[in-house]
Amino acid sequence: MLCAKCGQLVFDTSELCPNCGQSPVAVSSAVAAEPSAPQPAEASLQGVGGWLMLFCIIVGVLPVLRFTMSGISILPFQPMKTLELALLAFSVTVASLIWLRLPSAIPVLRAYFVTRAALAVQGIIVAVLNRQNLDVTATVERSISIVLGVGIWATYFAVSKRVRATLGRNLF
Repeated sequence: MLCAKCGQLVFDTSELCPNCGQSPVAVSSAVAAEPSAPQPAEASLQGVGGWLMLFCIIVGVLPVLRFTMSGISILPFQPMKTLELALLAFSVTVASLIWLRLPSAIPVLRAYFVTRAALAVQGIIVAVLNRQNLDVTATVERSISIVLGVGIWATYFAVSKRVRATLGRNLF
């Protein structure tokens, strides 16, 4: 049976609902299986876990490890290294906002995806136009893999139930 007041499932032998104290109403099992009101996201989906945790590790931890292990110094001023450092800071910021489960992570994540894809497309254009570079193929392949990665992760953030439950909404 279901409680007439709160909708809680009650044993058939109960005279009162253990949740609210109201008299239960007998309902067929088919109706009882389908809740009348939409239920909130499952508690098991809330929090940074699964693919969401993997994204935080890939974007927020691995680049920092790669950067620190490479021992690259940005002194004296090197524009490309400074750009890489700025992108690293952006990556860590995005991963931190997601890890902290802040709703502001979604607009920042959207900007991050656009920035990563734009820089990758720019890398393809520069590599193709600058044919003197002997590493054109590797640069184009890396840029294409970045664009594909951004597309896959953007799709995940657009449709994931965990993202909606954790951050309050999806990417789009």
